[in-house]
Amino acid sequence: MKYFFVILLTMFIVASFCCEVTPFGPEADDVTYANLAQEPISFGGTANGQNDLFVWEGGTWNFYPFWATGLPATSIWNLDETTIMVAMGAGSYSDGVYNFDLNTHTWTINEWFMFPNFLVYNPGNGIYYVGERDGLFRSADANSWTRITSLGTNKCSSLAFYNSNMVTNNGALVKYSTDNGLTWQTGNTSNLRGFRYTENGVLYAIMDVESDSDGLWRSDDYGETWDNVLFTSNLNCIGPDFGEYIILGWRQANEEDGYLAVLDSQSQLTQLVHASLDSEVRQLEIFPLINTPSFYVINGEGCFYITGFLPVNNDDATAPVIDGIKLQAYPNPFSRETTIEVKVKDMAAALKVDVYNLKGQLIKRLSNDNRQTQNTFSWDGRDFNNQLVGSGFYFVKAELNGKINCCKVLLIH
Repeated sequence: MKYFFVILLTMFIVASFCCEVTPFGPEADDVTYANLAQEPISFGGTANGQNDLFVWEGGTWNFYPFWATGLPATSIWNLDETTIMVAMGAGSYSDGVYNFDLNTHTWTINEWFMFPNFLVYNPGNGIYYVGERDGLFRSADANSWTRITSLGTNKCSSLAFYNSNMVTNNGALVKYSTDNGLTWQTGNTSNLRGFRYTENGVLYAIMDVESDSDGLWRSDDYGETWDNVLFTSNLNCIGPDFGEYIILGWRQANEEDGYLAVLDSQSQLTQLVHASLDSEVRQLEIFPLINTPSFYVINGEGCFYITGFLPVNNDDATAPVIDGIKLQAYPNPFSRETTIEVKVKDMAAALKVDVYNLKGQLIKRLSNDNRQTQNTFSWDGRDFNNQLVGSGFYFVKAELNGKINCCKVLLIH
């Protein structure tokens, strides 16, 4: 398979929707993980029988073999502008988190972890976390790691956070915190994983233990109590929410022979039908490079970004709010200048606003760290060299505290 970079159920209703599916990413044989939320964007996968890190640099995909041959990537996070951290492992003595230096293109070991399931950063408390076979580890500098012994030493497979709330699992137990991880309590339901908060703080999780209770579960009190909202087998991923709709993915075909579906507020499913979507879902996240409602999926066929998937027409002129950021440009299309307006809940941190071409190349930076309270910017169609760029579509990306929203603008000379 090749793909290229281009821009018993509660009510399992018999419905399907033909969404628009576009391949995205490097030329590769397989993909295990993607980080599209940070620059440079990167993938973990295989090419020509070799495990590689794929990094988008200078308008092209560069392939870098992993330090530990044969280990698949389970998570990727950019520590800073020159260092990419990759969690990789499959049960070998080489399992762990590795640092990749973008300047020297060399690997160094960060820390050994057995079966690392995830590597994440919580901007709410400034802590990095790794979940692995023997528990949950934390670090304030992504260098010195400490096990959170109060949680136990069983397998930790998922972690989510929302404001000062956090939720994780240790073995079969669900642990939640309301003070950014300082103290932890045990929820009333076991065997949950794949935690995900919605934009409004509603918490969802997956039960997949071959029981009559398998399916999607929901908590309205940040993890203390849980209720089942959808009975289904083989559910594997909870994706982003779009208002009343949540994206779900399965590791095996679901009861309607699909792998990807949209769940509405009435716990009804609409299957997403496309030949490229008929395989195990591995990752679901917001696709940050276009301003219409969109997400990307990594499955057994590759990486694809998906639009036109909502059962109702939500692709209108209303600027969507993603990660708490509202972004819009006017006029759009434009010929001389467009104004980009960014609205966020908290403007205390530095806001980055950048313009990219369709190849994913950064051509103009519209903000800097000295403009922490500014929320309107203008772009005159010129690049870093003050040269007019050609007519066509461009992407404007706003980033604040690691959260991203993008909109598409059309320049016409």
